[in-house]
Amino acid sequence: MEITLKKNWTRSSKIMCNIAYMKKIIILPNTSKEMITLYHNGLSIKKIAKNFDFSRNTIQRHFKQNKVSIRNQSEVNRKYTINDKFFEEIDTPIKAQVLGLIAADGYNSQDKGTIEITLNEKDYVYLEKIRLTLNSGKPLKFFDYNLLNNENKFTNYYKYWRLTIYNKKISNDLIKYGIIQNKSSCLRPPNNIPEYIEKFFVLGLFDGDGGISVTYRGSCFSPQIMFCGTKEMCFYVKNIIKRETGFDMTITDKTKQSKNHFSISSGGAFKNFKILEWLYKDAPIIMERKYEKFLIIKEYFQKSKTCQTKEKKYLSKISLP
Repeated sequence: MEITLKKNWTRSSKIMCNIAYMKKIIILPNTSKEMITLYHNGLSIKKIAKNFDFSRNTIQRHFKQNKVSIRNQSEVNRKYTINDKFFEEIDTPIKAQVLGLIAADGYNSQDKGTIEITLNEKDYVYLEKIRLTLNSGKPLKFFDYNLLNNENKFTNYYKYWRLTIYNKKISNDLIKYGIIQNKSSCLRPPNNIPEYIEKFFVLGLFDGDGGISVTYRGSCFSPQIMFCGTKEMCFYVKNIIKRETGFDMTITDKTKQSKNHFSISSGGAFKNFKILEWLYKDAPIIMERKYEKFLIIKEYFQKSKTCQTKEKKYLSKISLP
């Protein structure tokens, strides 16, 4: 239905009555009916108030008195399509990966029903694939700004992309998996993700809060992988990697930096190659920025005789009955 606004409305649409020195606004029945119809057809309270020359509070109060269901903030902001059933059940690799990314690097505003995922400017393609996976019609938004210190001198230069979702149902679904508004120091492993897709949840966590560093110490190739999170999440990731690959990772307490902040890490070309090879196998979406570092480790692995020897020993162990 096309909504046509009437212009030049005057105070004739209202009757002002003085009752005990207070002004009471009475909205005529025909005007009330038209305003409610416009609201049900998608027009906002703000625009209705402007069109009929009332205050927003007056319109809101009038609607409540007439038992009109007021749209929440999430519904008010929703202008684009979204698959709001995506997180009802985590039963596919892609759902597990996106959930892991939001758990690590997302923000869920429960009050407003707003979810945000903010990533490095280099991760545009990756985040765009996430957007398309969610069937979101809202384009990614680019941010480009400087941080100033007390002397108004530039200290940091940030460029990033953000995916924003306005949907109360998705926000509530995420809470089922422990992704609450202030999750940084209290995030716990979800207990409702099937074991056969846990790896992809870990991949999403790694995409958000993991890292791969590739350095050379003289002629020595020294790659390292790391993941940061709460103590519970670090042990969760550590145990899954141990269970699936046989390799252990070192856990470090960093609570002096911030509350319940831990990290797990692993060094060595062979060990890290096998962990990353397992992690990236059959990955629904690849974050190229980190995957390129894995390819560097892979190239070294393929050329290293030491790694090939370790590979043979590793394969002989896991092939034992």
